[in-house]
Amino acid sequence: MKTSIFILGLLLFTGLNVHAQKKGHSHKHDKVVVVRKPAPPKIVYRHGAPHIRTVVVPREAVVIRHRNYNYHYHNGYYYRPWGNSYRIIGPPLGIRIRVLPMGYFSWSVGPVMYYYYGGTYYRQIPHSIEYEVVRPPIGSTVPFLNDDYNEVMRNGEILFEVNGILYRPLERREGRVFEIVGYMEIR
Repeated sequence: MKTSIFILGLLLFTGLNVHAQKKGHSHKHDKVVVVRKPAPPKIVYRHGAPHIRTVVVPREAVVIRHRNYNYHYHNGYYYRPWGNSYRIIGPPLGIRIRVLPMGYFSWSVGPVMYYYYGGTYYRQIPHSIEYEVVRPPIGSTVPFLNDDYNEVMRNGEILFEVNGILYRPLERREGRVFEIVGYMEIR
């Protein structure tokens, strides 16, 4: 009985569908062109998702308020609450500090000075004593990366990722350097 009802329903549906097609207008010369954006390069972590490290924030850390969130900052590292403890994070773009951490690396691109420490890039705010976290310019190189970098695969090429910034290792006469080749996401 159920099979008969199903077949009858299918025949009625097919008949209505054919009838609807016959009533429609026929445009034999219309062409449909579908334009698709190319997909962004797929980035895959080679050894699983990045590890989240929970830590105790040093007592000397200062609290920096940025876009309605509190960040703890100490010696070049930024901390955010994570459950009952804290985790070290890459700071958001735009957060500002007054003193660069000891051991930073600096270089210039045209008249602009950039500073690098612990996977984070800074630029001094004009006419200010503050330094702001910024995206580094593509093509710049740094002499070292943090030990907590992640290996990622993009378009078949192995790259390193720290705080959402992608690096390609290069061998130079003075040794290995890391070229900035892209970004994972907006921080």
